Amino acid sequence: MAPSLYTQTDREIRYEKRQHKKLIEQQNVARIARLEKRNGPTSRQVTKEISEEVRKEILTVSQKKRDAPIRSSTRSTSSSFFL
Repeated sequence: MAPSLYTQTDREIRYEKRQHKKLIEQQNVARIARLEKRNGPTSRQVTKEISEEVRKEILTVSQKKRDAPIRSSTRSTSSSFFL
């Protein structure tokens, strides 16, 4: 045996391994639950709604740019200045 103040018995080692295994299993179950919640149907619906809203806003902005009159005020003032 190793010289130390406290050495674990085989029983204690087995107990710790069981506890560690239980902890890992709980973490895996919790991780799966979070994944299902994140990728659930409500999450997909919210994502679709956001995508649709962004698409509409982009179309609105691009339409405004197309409808805006093109100004050539610098050319008209410079030409009238020389006449």
